[in-house]
Amino acid sequence: ALNSVTTAENKNVEIKLSGDETTITGANGINPKAGNNLSIDMNHKTIEVGGSVGSHNTATNGAQLLKGSTVLLKNGTYKFAEDNQNSKILIQNYSNLTLENMTLDASNVMYALSTNCGNVTIKGNTNISVAAGGTALDIMHWENTSYNTEGSHVVFDESMTGTVDGKIEVYCWRNENAIIRPVDDGGATLIIKGGTFKNCGLTLEQ
Repeated sequence: ALNSVTTAENKNVEIKLSGDETTITGANGINPKAGNNLSIDMNHKTIEVGGSVGSHNTATNGAQLLKGSTVLLKNGTYKFAEDNQNSKILIQNYSNLTLENMTLDASNVMYALSTNCGNVTIKGNTNISVAAGGTALDIMHWENTSYNTEGSHVVFDESMTGTVDGKIEVYCWRNENAIIRPVDDGGATLIIKGGTFKNCGLTLEQ
């Protein structure tokens, strides 16, 4: 079923894990292409990614969710296998993504969720953790032709009861001279309505 969304064919795919195993080992990373809608109910199981995905020569992601796709991940734990030598970013997102009652366990890498395009909604008992000093959430507006219009927008909604433990970064990236700069165009936004945040590096005012 996952293989069926790796080509852009406007598919709607719903998956619910079953079986007696509590941990799925050796899984390939999730890589839906533009135009596809993917929903995965992990049914309270853990997926350990053994085969990373990503762009050509940079297959270092546990999931690469491409622009123009819509993805729902719920009710489980997603992490890299300990022996995955290519692991760097657990989820690299360009899609419209919803995380519901999910644990993103990036405790063996420095990036948990990096979103460069699309709308992300994080809800329910969702927990995100990363290695000490790492980035739990990276929200970047990539100011190139392909991504300039959409931007990257993340909401922790009112139902969020989980904990995010790690740095949160919100910024713009301009291709010319690889400039990182503060957001002044609304292209990267973060809205927090619920949840607990630790070691995030943000000053949050009521």
